[in-house]
Amino acid sequence: MVGQFVELVREYLALIDGLPGLTARDFLLRCAILLPQIYSLSQQLPEVDLPDDDPLEGKENTIEPPMGKIMSALGKYDVYSEVFDPVYDKEAITSTISDDLSDIYTDLKRPLFKYDSGEKPAHSDLGVEVLYENTLGPSRSRRVAPDS
Repeated sequence: MVGQFVELVREYLALIDGLPGLTARDFLLRCAILLPQIYSLSQQLPEVDLPDDDPLEGKENTIEPPMGKIMSALGKYDVYSEVFDPVYDKEAITSTISDDLSDIYTDLKRPLFKYDSGEKPAHSDLGVEVLYENTLGPSRSRRVAPDS
């Protein structure tokens, strides 16, 4: 299961890294297929105790957020209304798909660095460290295995 999760994460990262190259429709369609699969598998990964120290601390700048690349690929389809009730709101609150997808990219790429470095138990950290708080659902960044 961890292997499937890692492969899907790599596929999503490659999709973003490969921009431009797809139409906005094709790009969004591939994201709509990949992201639920990644989320579903992340919920099934083994629970582990995460270490308090972070070997990547201070190296956050090594990940280049792809927001501009995604924004260019989506063009006029990037902005969406986040909250809008025409009865009560005078203006719609908007957000961008590029910001959301860029956050997911960063949240997946960072723990993948740990996984690829061979740090133990990196294979478990990859799944449980992924943060979906602002993008796909509740945060599962700190799951603890039950006492045996």
